[in-house]
Amino acid sequence: MENRKNFDFAEKAAVCAAAADYLESGAKADGISDRRFRVFHSAGARAQANAVFMGFLRNFFPIKAAVEEFCKKSPRPALKVALFCACADLATRKKAFQAVDSWVEFIKAKFSKGESGFANAVLRKFPEFTGKIAEKAEKNPSAGNLSLAYSHPEWLVKKWISEFGLETALEILKNNRIPSDVFLRSSGSEAARSLEKKFEKSLRPSPFKNFKILAGGNWEAAEELLKSGEFYAQDPSTSLAPALLNPRAGDSILDLCAAPGGKSRMCADLALRSADFQKPACSNSLLVSVDAPGPRMKKLEENLSKIDFLKSHSIASDLESDGLVPELEKRGLPALFDGVLLDAPCSNTGVLRRRPDARYRLKESDISSCSELQRTLMAKSAKFVKPGGRLVYSTCSIEREENFRNAEWFAKNFPDFELVEGKICLPSLFSDGGGAFLFKRRSRI
Repeated sequence: MENRKNFDFAEKAAVCAAAADYLESGAKADGISDRRFRVFHSAGARAQANAVFMGFLRNFFPIKAAVEEFCKKSPRPALKVALFCACADLATRKKAFQAVDSWVEFIKAKFSKGESGFANAVLRKFPEFTGKIAEKAEKNPSAGNLSLAYSHPEWLVKKWISEFGLETALEILKNNRIPSDVFLRSSGSEAARSLEKKFEKSLRPSPFKNFKILAGGNWEAAEELLKSGEFYAQDPSTSLAPALLNPRAGDSILDLCAAPGGKSRMCADLALRSADFQKPACSNSLLVSVDAPGPRMKKLEENLSKIDFLKSHSIASDLESDGLVPELEKRGLPALFDGVLLDAPCSNTGVLRRRPDARYRLKESDISSCSELQRTLMAKSAKFVKPGGRLVYSTCSIEREENFRNAEWFAKNFPDFELVEGKICLPSLFSDGGGAFLFKRRSRI
């Protein structure tokens, strides 16, 4: 991040438009980013604009507090948004002053000379103001002070302190403020290893097997690696559930709530790896990926199209509606599978660094609502598991209600399933958080 250049006028304007969209609509950040930054032909320009937009979201509480503190009279909305974005750029730099002049010039060109002078005063005070917020939180780590300093809902900070202790909760909050690395998962094949050598200067090692970190600014290399079909952009935490399912060559696998397809792709790669990358050995393997009808299906279909060594199908079906069985029958597909993966809709509390806007939409009551929905989906998923087959339930939440308590409920209410293994991974410096639980269905006697 620190090596990035100052944004040009167009990039600043796009970031301001994205922030205005978010403030006006509350729409999901990834959709806003895609719409506002797609105009840039350079992957690097898109990445830089998105980095500042994400910085705006990760640091929204202290940024808002600073602008409101220094603006005794509220500036016009467009100028206020520009100040928010300028502060976001400063907040993500070790040497904040490097970005001040370029933002002042932008505001001067877009608004007026007088407003640029006002912006200059605000931006030069910003680092000291936020430093005081951080210092106060360090000296008195109350839920309220931590909420402001690390831009998380106060109720969630209280919950984490209660469940994980202050030290662990503080570590999660600090990690959630750090921009996420871009991870590229390798299929592990010989072709993938060859590409790794070709782009070795663009990739850094990671603590996770078959995952590489994209070195800053190497977006052209990333585009070529992703187009190859041998690499997929995903966080290492997403590998937990497919690894527990452990697909083998010849298995039939049902991936529920599958879009955009990262876990489906990994299930296919694991099956191929089990056959020592001999594609003919996987010719009788089956992967069926299901998600509710909607725009996410297009991305799922695109990802499945890159799997050429096993039979794969994408089905648009809402698991809650009981319409999946007729859809399977219509396509001549089985109703029972060797392995079923349910990556259930959740509160997203394990991925608030990568999806920072989710923290502001989240309400305390959402935790119990998600848990109830997850139990419904677990019950429906169980019907598709063969006797002797496996079911993996996973979330990208770190809440006990959505993980261990649901696993305990399922084991109690479905005695033909045995809980084999399960764990919650908390967000760390190198990965998101989440939970995954492996159940085995007992064989008929």
